[in-house]
Formats: sequence, structure tokens, C-alpha cells
Amino acid sequence: MNRCKCIKVPESNNGQSKFKLNAYYEFDYIPPIKDNASYYRVFSLDENVSENFNIKAFNEHFKKY
Repeated sequence: MNRCKCIKVPESNNGQSKFKLNAYYEFDYIPPIKDNASYYRVFSLDENVSENFNIKAFNEHFKKY
């Protein structure tokens, strides 16, 4: 299982973030499929949150462990 830590809270559309600073989350790397670019899916089953991030945004907001 891949783990990451939130180092910068990502902004959401409504101004409320699903993610908490310095909290740990799981993530999956989704490789490119046909015309779709690769991305990371960051999630927490305990907090029932999930969001997709492109590689640049993932590296800006999360640190891998």
C-alpha cells in the first residue's frame, strides 16, 4: 500500500478542502491509458475521501512515504 502525507492543503472548488495538513493518506498511481494522462488517486477509507491529482499537483501537495 502506498502512503503519502499532505504537505500543502489543496484548494477545492467550494473553498473547503477534503484533506488535512500533515495527515497521512493512501494513494494509487494510475498509468496513462490511451488518450488519458497518468494521475494519482489519493484517498482515505477512514475519512471517506478520494480525489485525483495530476503528477505536478500531487508532488506539490503530497510527499510519498
